[in-house]
Amino acid sequence: MLLTYLRPIPLALLVICGLGSGIARAQTAAPILDNLTFRAGLGFQHDDNFFRSASATAVSEQIYTQSVGVRLSIPVSLQRFEFDVGATNNHHDNFSSFDYVGKNYSAAWQWSFTPQLHGNVGSTRTETLNSPADSLNPTLRNKNATTTHSFDAVYEFGGPWQILAGSSRTTTLNEQPLIGISNERSTTYNAGVRYMLSNGNSLAYNLHHDTGNTGNSYKGQTHDFSGTWVVSGNTSLTGHLAYLTRDYAAAPQFDYDGVAGGVTMNWRATGKVTVNASWQRGLASYQTAGASHTVTDTFTLAPTWQVSPITSLSAQ
Repeated sequence: MLLTYLRPIPLALLVICGLGSGIARAQTAAPILDNLTFRAGLGFQHDDNFFRSASATAVSEQIYTQSVGVRLSIPVSLQRFEFDVGATNNHHDNFSSFDYVGKNYSAAWQWSFTPQLHGNVGSTRTETLNSPADSLNPTLRNKNATTTHSFDAVYEFGGPWQILAGSSRTTTLNEQPLIGISNERSTTYNAGVRYMLSNGNSLAYNLHHDTGNTGNSYKGQTHDFSGTWVVSGNTSLTGHLAYLTRDYAAAPQFDYDGVAGGVTMNWRATGKVTVNASWQRGLASYQTAGASHTVTDTFTLAPTWQVSPITSLSAQ
């Protein structure tokens, strides 16, 4: 096992301007504009170890982002259709060869046959930058494109009990070869049960069955327990705890198992200020001579100030 620890980025400041909400709700707007939201954003991030190298050779980097996007949400009887398209320009101050434009989209059908039987059909695509430390050639830009198609369904018995089921298919493609893993294609099926109270508190269990290929074919299972606790009208906690296994029949040296999970606190400090704090632990395949997988811990603190109905300021 290879254990990795990522230090928190010391400064990341993001300014988000939700330009369209007020426009879309103007009384003179056409009906279609009532369902449109435009957004634009400027961001700055300081990374004190861009290449994730030994501290003696660490180099810092400043990354500037400009983003635009549009979201359309259309309710039709019990159904809702949502579409989101956006682009983010990422500019690196010192290593301009890593510059890229991330093009992202999502489309979803929130379906409902009856108020008791409902769910989602969705498709998303995101583009991000792999860490240079994970690339065979760390001096080359290595953009990642991940596409996911998913389906899920919920049946409410009446009262607090619900049955859950779903499936998803994910494809991950990289510009350059990675250390310990290649492009990945995976399929997941899940089924479970949820106990949900009217005050928002809930507990759920899901069993996931996974198949895929990361250069070697694998099968896996995940037992996932999750829940929400509404502490008060201003504070809530959500979390999940999962035990997962992954088995490579043709390469058993890459088998692994372990515990993943996380917890997030949402606190509305005032009418205009909210604070999110979270810890997340993830496990991922990492196939080298001395490692089977990575363990990544992420700690996040993110306050948000709603400056006006169409403008907010966030730090993370």
